[in-house]
This record gives sequence, structure tokens and C-alpha cells, in this order.
Amino acid sequence: MGQGFDIAGGESIGDDFKKARAAGFTFGFVKLYQAPYGPDGGFPKAWPKVLEAGITRAPYIFPDYHPNAATAMTQVKAAWSAFVAAGGWSPGDMTVGVDVEFPGGKLPQSIAGIIAFLEDFVTAVKTVFGCWPIIYTSARVWDGTDTDALRGPTSWIPTKCDLWDKTAYVRAARQKDPGFVPTGRPKAPVAWTKPNSPGVSVNQWDGDVIDEPGFSATIDLNRFITLSRANATAEDAGRINAFGAKLGVVTNGVWTDEFDAKLRAFQTSFGGQPDAIIGVITYAHLSRMP
Repeated sequence: MGQGFDIAGGESIGDDFKKARAAGFTFGFVKLYQAPYGPDGGFPKAWPKVLEAGITRAPYIFPDYHPNAATAMTQVKAAWSAFVAAGGWSPGDMTVGVDVEFPGGKLPQSIAGIIAFLEDFVTAVKTVFGCWPIIYTSARVWDGTDTDALRGPTSWIPTKCDLWDKTAYVRAARQKDPGFVPTGRPKAPVAWTKPNSPGVSVNQWDGDVIDEPGFSATIDLNRFITLSRANATAEDAGRINAFGAKLGVVTNGVWTDEFDAKLRAFQTSFGGQPDAIIGVITYAHLSRMP
């Protein structure tokens, strides 16, 4: 399981990503844009430096969900302009993240309104960025009953988009790394556990961690949920189906010989290790395919 981070670029002005890579960080999300405030001030500096350090990188966007906000397409196009100005995509970059959470303790509008906007936003990302995004949310927010929760909405999003799954942090904020990476499956919203969903690829398991090598401010800690023939179970049916579809293979949720061979050929095509293990690098290449 890969060790990853997510940061707001504006907090990363003093970061040394090469030192972070030497400490074991293999992938990272960098905030690109937060509506209605605009582009993240540190993204243009952080984005190329993450690449130079040999870390698989992904941008992420925080939409404005208020009913009087700019349209989804307007927000996405503004994020895209900032992204292109900072260098845009490079081969091996991971798909863009879309943040689904509602700071302030309550929903900014009706659940139906939020879902309609979010579906438009996800479609706009697919159109403008050229790939389905990975959705950042949690079971508490998506399925929960708190005043800032969506209460298990019906939407096609979990059938198209992988999940970057936030789970409860292991400690209070502003403490040092506990020195371990959790194992096992994180608790995910129900919709992302079904065979018609791409499932969970990334788990944010701790946040506001201080004194990480190479980082000048707090970061959130993430792990990649590696998938292979050896560790696949019935619970991975959705992920296998989704990756199989990208590779042109019908899997019926089972890791078949054909899927294995197609995956190895795909890894060879981008210069990867043809080991038929879907780790961070292979996932990044898969994530930006149609």
C-alpha cells in the first residue's frame, strides 16, 4: 500500500518533495482550486515540484455547492485554466479529485440540489479534464444523518467515479505521524461497495499531521488500496469490473486469465513493471483512460 499525502498548495511554499519521496511518499494530491475563492496560490509552484521528485501526483478541486454559486461548468473551466497555466497533465499523473464535503456543519442547499449540481460538476470534469474524477468523501458525509450529510442519495456518480475515501482520523489534529499505515478495507459509502461501482482506491486515514519529512505545514495521510490477483476477494468485484472495462475485458467481477494478460500488456505499454499488480503507478495510468 502506497503512502500518500494531500495538501493545499498554498501551505507548501517551503516543501521539499524530494525529501518527502525519500521518506516513502509515493503519491500526493495538491489543491488546485476552491470555488468561489479561486486558484490555490501555491499550486503553480508545488505541482511541478511533485513531479520532479518522482511522486505520482493528482490535482483536486473543492466546488462551491451553494445554490447561487457559479455553474458547474464555469467552476470547472476556471480550475482548468489554472491547471493549464501550471503545466497541466504529464504522463503518469492521476485523475483529478473532487471534494464532496460541507464545512460549517450543515448542507448549503437541499440534498437534491447538491446531487444535481454534483452530477453536472462531474460531467463537466469529464468533458474539460478528459477523465472521470475520483470523488473525495466519507461514509459519514455520503450516507450519514448529520446536518452536513447526504443521507445515502441516489446518483449515478458511484458507478462512474472511484472513491477517495475519508475515514475517521486515528488521533487528534496537529500530532506527529503515528508511525504506521493501516491495513484492511476502509469503511466506504454503501454505493461504492457494489459490483457496479469502481470502489475505493485511496483512503485518507489521518489528517493535520505535523513534522513530516519534507513538509513545511500540516498534511493529511493517505494510502492506496493495492489490488492483485493474490489479494482480490468478492468485495473487489466492482474494481475488477471497472478496470476490466478500461482494458476492454468483460470480467464479471472475477480476475480472469484474460484480464491478467491485458493488465500486463497495459503495464508494458507505458513502461511499467508487468507484474499485474494495480498499485499507484498502474492506477494513475488507468484512472485517466476513458
